[in-house]
Amino acid sequence: MALIVTTCPHCLSEKMTMNCIGGRGIGSMVANLLFECGGCRLPVAAQAIDHGQRANNIAGLNLNLSDEKHVQIAVWPQLTMSSAPKHVPPRVAAVYISALNSTRKASDADEGARHVAGLALGKALEMGLRAYDPTVKGMLAARITALAKQGKLPGDLADWCQQLRAIRNEATHEDDALSMEDLDNFAKAIETIFMHLFTMPGMLLELQGKQVP
Repeated sequence: MALIVTTCPHCLSEKMTMNCIGGRGIGSMVANLLFECGGCRLPVAAQAIDHGQRANNIAGLNLNLSDEKHVQIAVWPQLTMSSAPKHVPPRVAAVYISALNSTRKASDADEGARHVAGLALGKALEMGLRAYDPTVKGMLAARITALAKQGKLPGDLADWCQQLRAIRNEATHEDDALSMEDLDNFAKAIETIFMHLFTMPGMLLELQGKQVP
C-alpha cells in the first residue's frame, strides 16, 4: 500500500510514517489518497501523480510517496509552523511557540502531554507579563494587580489575566490535566493578551516612525 513519511501537520510528529487508508484513482496516473498519522490518528489527504503505475487500481498501488523522483505530490492540510504575535520579545516568543507546539502534540487520549502543554502555556503567560514590566515584582497574582493599579493593564484585561492565572495554577497543581478545549482557549487568550501588551504598542511606534524596542 501507499505510504508517506513526513511531519504530521496536526501533531507535528517528525518523520511519521502514515499508511494509506483509502483512495481513488483519477484516470491512469493520478490518485487521491487518504492517510492516517501513526501518532495522533488524524487524517492527511494527498494527490499523487505516479509515472508508470496504475493509479486507477488503488488496491495494487505500491507508491513511495516520499520518493520525489517517481511521484509528484500535494498534501493537505499543509504544514504550518507555530508563531508568536509580532513584537513579542524573543525569549517570550520562543517559550510561547514551544507551548503552542506542545498543545498541538497533545490529545484527549494523552493526559501527560496535556499536562505538559498546560504548564508550558502558564510559563509563557508568566514570562510575558514579566517582560512587559520587569520592575513589577512578586508572584503572578501580585504583578497583575500592580500592573492594573498602575494603569498598564485595563481592568477587563487584568481580570482576564487573573482567570488565566487560575487556569495555570490548575494545570500546575491539579492531578487532572486540562482538556484540549481548555488548552486551545488558554493559548488563544494568551495570544490576545500578548497582542495588547506588545503587538499594538509596537505597531503604533512603527506608524510614528520610531524604533520598536
